[in-house]
Amino acid sequence: DPLPDGHVLIVSGFGPGRLSTHAAGRPAVIAEVDINTGKKVCETKLTSFPGDSDWAIYRAEQFYNTPLMYPPLITDEISTEQESTYTLKFSIWNSIYEMFPSEAQIKIYASYTDPITTPIVNKIVRFKCCFRPTPVQLVLEDIPSLPNDKNAAHMFVIQITNGDGLTTEGVLMLHG
Repeated sequence: DPLPDGHVLIVSGFGPGRLSTHAAGRPAVIAEVDINTGKKVCETKLTSFPGDSDWAIYRAEQFYNTPLMYPPLITDEISTEQESTYTLKFSIWNSIYEMFPSEAQIKIYASYTDPITTPIVNKIVRFKCCFRPTPVQLVLEDIPSLPNDKNAAHMFVIQITNGDGLTTEGVLMLHG
């Protein structure tokens, strides 16, 4: 979680009330980290022992400043002389740890459109909960075929926005 001073609060581990057979003797950690240097500003470790009362550690919610995307790949080309169809595959993660699925908006812009500000894809998907990867597979149709020229290319900008309005972008180049 971001802190008012610009640092980040990081937590990990379990108390004896959760996975108690695995948590005994292992510390739960609460750390404050300076995001500019990556160094711990302070740290507290809480250790549970067999027979301890149930307790739980606070769970930070913010993991990253933007959603994550990895790796965008274009596969399965179906081409004619004029147009091509591609399948775009990638995984996304929300920037926060949520117990329930939440919405993500995916927009894809292409260098061959005029204006480039009009997305060729504008789709709502749902992030999986608990910071698990969400696989995405999109079909890109009616893409103008590239000449058989190593200098010819289409550029695609993939934009992911989560429910909090946080956005990340990735660029994918398709060469002739």
